Amino acid sequence: MSEAAAEETGREIWIEKYRPQSLGDVVGHEAVTDRLQRYISQQDLPHLLFAGPAGTGKCVTGETPVLTNRGVERIENVVGDGDGFADPDGGLEVATFDEGDGFGFAEPSKVFGKRADELVRVSTRDGSEPTVTPEHRLLVVDGDGLSWTRAEQLQPGDRIARPLEAPLPEGDGRIEWIDALDGDRVFVHVTEEFAAKHGIPASQNNVGTKREVLEGVRAGRTDEQIADGTGTTEKTVREYRRRAADTDLDAVSTVCSLSYLRSLDASKETLHEHVERIQYVSPNNSRSRPVEPPRELTTELATLLGLALSEARIDRSRIKFYNIDETLLEAFSEAARETFGIEPKRGKQKDVPYRAIDNRTVVHYLRHCFAVLDDGGTVSSRIVRAPAEPRRAFLRAVFDAEGHVTENGILELTQKDESVVTLLSYLLAGEGVPARRKTERKAATNGTGERREYHTLYVSSASALSRFDERVGFTLPTNADRLAEDAARDVSPNHDTIPVQSAVSELCETLYLPKDDLLTGTLKSSNSHRKPSRRSNGWKPTSTESRHCRRRGPTGATGSSRYRSGATSARRRVSGRTGC
Repeated sequence: MSEAAAEETGREIWIEKYRPQSLGDVVGHEAVTDRLQRYISQQDLPHLLFAGPAGTGKCVTGETPVLTNRGVERIENVVGDGDGFADPDGGLEVATFDEGDGFGFAEPSKVFGKRADELVRVSTRDGSEPTVTPEHRLLVVDGDGLSWTRAEQLQPGDRIARPLEAPLPEGDGRIEWIDALDGDRVFVHVTEEFAAKHGIPASQNNVGTKREVLEGVRAGRTDEQIADGTGTTEKTVREYRRRAADTDLDAVSTVCSLSYLRSLDASKETLHEHVERIQYVSPNNSRSRPVEPPRELTTELATLLGLALSEARIDRSRIKFYNIDETLLEAFSEAARETFGIEPKRGKQKDVPYRAIDNRTVVHYLRHCFAVLDDGGTVSSRIVRAPAEPRRAFLRAVFDAEGHVTENGILELTQKDESVVTLLSYLLAGEGVPARRKTERKAATNGTGERREYHTLYVSSASALSRFDERVGFTLPTNADRLAEDAARDVSPNHDTIPVQSAVSELCETLYLPKDDLLTGTLKSSNSHRKPSRRSNGWKPTSTESRHCRRRGPTGATGSSRYRSGATSARRRVSGRTGC
């Protein structure tokens, strides 16, 4: 983010959960609590004023993704645009860390937003760059083990604990498409029993002005009354009346708009039970082929989503999946057949084979139920909340299409959409697979030579590869074999390491030994640290800019009870809009 952009968007966001009920519950203010305890023991409690900045817990910028029980969301969408304190959405829970219970989800008591005067960007060796308030505390490895340190006090090379795993919200995979789809553009085909019970009129099987006119004709209104009520001309009304002269407008119709269906006195379960198919209808009454709408996220639907997200071109009426591997082309076709009963078309474009779903109903369904398909990518919460097997099927499909294992034994995946990489990193963390990321500009692979920003996800340690192989895996034999081989390596992990540079430097200086000739590249760093906790790993802070705040718990950390580390650097920045 540029400095100018930060100044415009620096909004502090704070989601508060930490509410100590006693002095013993207070975290991070030992000097204050000790003094208060002395006042109490001496029965000499003066009048006291407690003051401090809002958002002294987790404070991050608005674009920062946060994990909630609804999925992965930008924190600005969780907190909203209001200034000051506000009540959170009903039922909202955020991922939080408690020193006693570990990681889980807790309901925040308040949310808070404001513009911040100063921010700090923290850049890590693992590729993360959170932007936080100066008072935001992080768990840092120091001479005493682990301690909570304010972001403004971080130094380049500091090692900061980062979760190796993240809790994922529990979900049943149900897709509430009745709420998600466009009520005017989607028509539903219902059972005759349901249509008769609710008396769905034939006029409802029309769109726009024609439907309004026919409703007026059915109600016995005059042409003039209908024209005035619909905003059209009497000539148009007469034409619609003439065309419908042989139609019984009071007859029961098994087709109506989704909006009309929602207006009926029936439970959502009843509606789902009696809807047989859905159909996209354009404003000019052009109708796409109807399909049966999936009610839950199955492994087949998750596979279709993963492949489409990776290698498909999606427009308003078509999903076109390109790949040179026949196995993946057939996987896409099979997923389309199983999910929507559609046989994709086969073809080639510039000698690259493709499979195409030419159905606007399907495209509309996927776009509205899974925002992950939108250009510019909103992270789809339905994937995060899905049961384990569909989540893994989605991951497997994405890595089959865009991932590979390098000769050096590193699992890589590159995407131009940063939000997709964020989604994948959360899903991997939910499987206990820690990942690193890197952003760089390079030439596009589509032959244009245009330089674009790409985001790469890396999984490197043998233990992480083994977990990926066990939980997710590859479908393609080449990658599957290479992954299994690299996962079986007996090597030291590149996390949970002991930063001993200062001790080695002191020893070399005492013995008059040339340090650079004796140390590896990692230990040649000028960083000075001591042994961290076995469950920690380092992190690294860099710059400041606009912010949003989130207070999640006494410690303010997120993820799981296992940690990873990376070196840090930190930079200061000017004011911005923030929230807590």
